[in-house]
Amino acid sequence: MSDTPTEPGPVETFVHALREAGSEAVFSVPGGGVNLAIGEAAVEAGMQYVLMHGETAACIAAGVSGKVRGGVELASVTRGPGAASAANGAAQSTLDRFPLVLACDTVQQDQRHRVRHQLVDQQALFAPVTKATGVLGRQMDGRRFAEACDEHARGWPPGAVYVEVDASAPGALPSPPEEVVATPLPIDAAHRLDEALDLVRRARRPVWLVGIGALEWAGELRSLLADTPCPVLTTYQAKGLVPDTWPQTGPPFTNGRPEHDLLERADVICAIGLDPVEPRGGPWPYRAPVVTMSPQPLDSAYFGATVDLVGSPAEVLHPLVDAARDADWHGAEGEDAREGLRRAVREATGAHAAGNGGRGSGAAPAGAGLAPQRVVDVVAAATGPRSRITVDAGAHMLAVMPLVEAHEPLDVLISNGLSTMGFALPAAIGAARAEPERPVVCFTGDGGLGMCLAELETLARLQLNVTVAVLNDRKLSLIDVKASPRAAGLRLADYSEMAFARVAEGCGVPATTVDRESGLVDAVSGGPAGPRLLDVRVDPAHYRDIMDASR
Repeated sequence: MSDTPTEPGPVETFVHALREAGSEAVFSVPGGGVNLAIGEAAVEAGMQYVLMHGETAACIAAGVSGKVRGGVELASVTRGPGAASAANGAAQSTLDRFPLVLACDTVQQDQRHRVRHQLVDQQALFAPVTKATGVLGRQMDGRRFAEACDEHARGWPPGAVYVEVDASAPGALPSPPEEVVATPLPIDAAHRLDEALDLVRRARRPVWLVGIGALEWAGELRSLLADTPCPVLTTYQAKGLVPDTWPQTGPPFTNGRPEHDLLERADVICAIGLDPVEPRGGPWPYRAPVVTMSPQPLDSAYFGATVDLVGSPAEVLHPLVDAARDADWHGAEGEDAREGLRRAVREATGAHAAGNGGRGSGAAPAGAGLAPQRVVDVVAAATGPRSRITVDAGAHMLAVMPLVEAHEPLDVLISNGLSTMGFALPAAIGAARAEPERPVVCFTGDGGLGMCLAELETLARLQLNVTVAVLNDRKLSLIDVKASPRAAGLRLADYSEMAFARVAEGCGVPATTVDRESGLVDAVSGGPAGPRLLDVRVDPAHYRDIMDASR
């Protein structure tokens, strides 16, 4: 037997090159073969190997870990069912703008004429939900391939890159996204900038909207907008790009009811990095002209007629902010609207839903648990402003998003572009892995947690400092409150009771069931750092009024 070391192949070179580019971890649900080779190479390269239970959860955790670090992480799954299960995770990364490299084996090309078992056209499957797809084949330079993946995953808009590993194929680099150059400005930029400046100078009531596309501008954005008297509204994903405690910071912008009065009063709306995936679907009801500015062209059709600017902050942001210095706003209109929404959410009584009001099943009577908005306030106060927040899709997010305060970018993480359930727990795992010294609070519902329940074992195994607060109302409340009178009695969104605390303890996570506020305060206060779960029984009757206030 020869002791001569073998030359590293494309897979090993690819993984080591990702490590050299800054990747720290691989999140994997292995199926053998290539997946194990990726795991071995990752450990050899000094990366952390994180075994997950679900493929979508692996993608979410990897995307979040990369996002909060400003880098790219790797997810690795197996072909066929693994790939199919990962599609939602890839879509989440791409639509929520989280960088991700997803590697998967396949039925090899030289066997497809005879093998049908687990044969799925995985490149076709992932093409609509990723930024680029490529084949890491036998002739590929793994280093060059990794560099291309890293570049595509990070480049605006960040998203998922799908890597198909096939030793029988020569290989192909990931297909590049459309080339977009942020600077210099397009040929007609001077004319467009003059048009935008004219709109802003003539306006008396400009309003600023800030989206996730402004993340790379966060420092300059804060400096420029700190003294503006104009209301500043951030999207859910951009929460914290300007502090929630500024007097000019308004309610979250979703194209909903809370911000309607401010935008109706505006005579020009300036959207900074506002990605079209962020607002809710529905008509754009405002008459004021819209000026958009971003590092690269964005599809602005959502807003109707717009003046679109592309460039650096110095080229487009500084001039417009300067042009709005003499606005007629008093400087606290944003805070007034923000606090008005917070009051409305906190004062939601559930009286409307308790009488059914023609909506919802009314399955749980008023007083059957804590008010969800009160749970958010108590948990947020007890865990402190240093904690990062992850939020699942569901009715509870309508209480969480206006009530928790963000002071820095990415203080709050949510799936907004895709709005997938089952996000908050794997996101908390990814965030806590990336910054283990920072506590994470995971707000989820019984529906969302049920989709990734086994990841509680992952949380326990890694001993991450995550508090999971399950707002458990035994139903899909966001769906329930939309039910027609005819559907209300059918209980189409009702679950039976589930003891999440017992499940968590079975997975190794200390847990408490809470149905009174005093018990919640005791459960969330103090205790050692590490994983814990609060199974908080909440009264869903409050959600109708919360939804009316928020949307």
